[in-house]
Amino acid sequence: MKGWPSVDQIPPIVNPAMNGMVEVMRGCGRGCQFCAPNVRTARYMDVEKVLQEVRVNVAGGKPSIWAHSDDIFLYRVEDKRHFYPNTDAIVDLFSAIMGTRGVTHSNPTHGTIAPVIADEDLLPRLSPILRAGPENWIGIQPGLETASGDLLAKYMRNKMLPFAPSEWERVVLEGTKAFNQNYWFPAYTLIMGLPGETEDDVWATVRLIDTMEKWLGEKLGSRAHFVSVPLSFVPLSVLSREEFFDVGREMTEARFALIYRSWRHTVKEAMYFSQSVKSVPPYLRPVLRFLVSVGPMIILKYIADWGKSMGFDVDKAFNIPGRREANLNSPCLFLLPGSPSLVWSGLAKPVALRGLTGSNPVPGAVSE
Repeated sequence: MKGWPSVDQIPPIVNPAMNGMVEVMRGCGRGCQFCAPNVRTARYMDVEKVLQEVRVNVAGGKPSIWAHSDDIFLYRVEDKRHFYPNTDAIVDLFSAIMGTRGVTHSNPTHGTIAPVIADEDLLPRLSPILRAGPENWIGIQPGLETASGDLLAKYMRNKMLPFAPSEWERVVLEGTKAFNQNYWFPAYTLIMGLPGETEDDVWATVRLIDTMEKWLGEKLGSRAHFVSVPLSFVPLSVLSREEFFDVGREMTEARFALIYRSWRHTVKEAMYFSQSVKSVPPYLRPVLRFLVSVGPMIILKYIADWGKSMGFDVDKAFNIPGRREANLNSPCLFLLPGSPSLVWSGLAKPVALRGLTGSNPVPGAVSE
C-alpha cells in the first residue's frame, strides 16, 4: 500500500472499542511541526461508516461514544486555507451519532480552539445535540501548547487560523469562554522544551494560565472551567531530528512554575467537581471528597518541595516576572473563506476592515 490508506481501505471495527471509540477522521492539515498527524492527508469517514461502528459499540455494551479525530472541528472542512469550520457537517455527524438507538452520550476527543469563535454558532448548535448542561459537561482536549508568539510563528502558525499568531492569547481566552458558556470542559495540553524555547517564552505561558484563571472567573464565575497539562517535548514529524526534552537536566524556574500553576489549577477543579459527584452512594461521597481534596494537595506540596530542592522560588509562580495586563478589549480578527478581507469577530456583526494587501493569510498587523 502506497501512502496513507483511503477511507475504503480502513476496516471497520468488529468488536466494541475502548470507551466506545469510533474514528471519524484521520489526519489534520494545520501543519504544526511537532505533530505526527499533520503529515497525514486528512480523510473523513462517511456518516454511515461511523454509525456502523457506533452500533457495534452499543451492541457490545458501550452506549457512550467517543468520536475520535485529530481535530473534530476540521471534520469535512472545505476551507483548506483558513480552516473556517464546516459546522453543518459537524452537526450532522453528531446528530446521527446521538440519534442512534441505544446511544446515551457522545463527545469528541481532540479539537482546536479557534473554530469555536470563528463560527460563533458552532457550539450553540452542537451542544443541545450532545445534551450538554450543568450535569453533562462535554470534555475535549485542545492543544494550547504555548503563549510564546515566537514559538507559535515558528512551529504552529496555522494552529490559530483563521486568526493570526499575534491573537493567540485572545483566541485562547475567548475560546475557553465559549466552551464554558456551552458546558464544554477543555483539557489543554502544553509543551515544555520546544527547540529554542527561552525562559521568556515559558513565563509568557505561565502568565496566560494566570490570566485565564482570573479573567474567566470574572466573566463566568462558577462556570469557568479548564485544566492545563504540561507535557515534555517529544521529537516527531518535522522535528524528529531534535532532542527529547530532559526534565531532570533542563528544568528551569519558569518551567517549574508552569508545572506548579497547572497542577494547582487542576487541584481547584478536582475539589470543585468532587462536590457534585452523584455516581457514588451518598454515604461514600464525603470520603471521595476528602480523598480528592487531600490527594492532589499532597502532590502539590511534593511539587513545591521538588522545586525548592532545585533552588526555585515557588512564589514566582504567582508573582510572575514581566507580568503585564492582557489587552482584552481589542477585537479578534479573522479571515473569511475565500476572501483576503479581515472581519471583526465580536458582539457586532462582521465589518470589513481596510488596509490589508497581499496574500499572506495570517498577517501580523492590520490598520483601518
